[in-house]
Amino acid sequence: MAISVAIVDDNPEIRNNLSRYIEGAPGFRCTCVCASAEEALRVIPQTPPDVVLMDIQLPRMSGIACTAALKAALPSVPVMM
Repeated sequence: MAISVAIVDDNPEIRNNLSRYIEGAPGFRCTCVCASAEEALRVIPQTPPDVVLMDIQLPRMSGIACTAALKAALPSVPVMM
């Protein structure tokens, strides 16, 4: 079973590169790619991944604040920043 990964980053180039890298790595799959904290908080809880890769410096809501909100909703999902 593959490890599912969600990506949260406002930089489209970084999002695309991370997504391609994860999809190309054996045993991993990218299940969600979000461009903002607000999008992540709407989308990620619907289909929780095994791990979230979070950008710290997001516009409007920071990655730190987003992580706190995600951990409240999904306490068992690790977040890497």
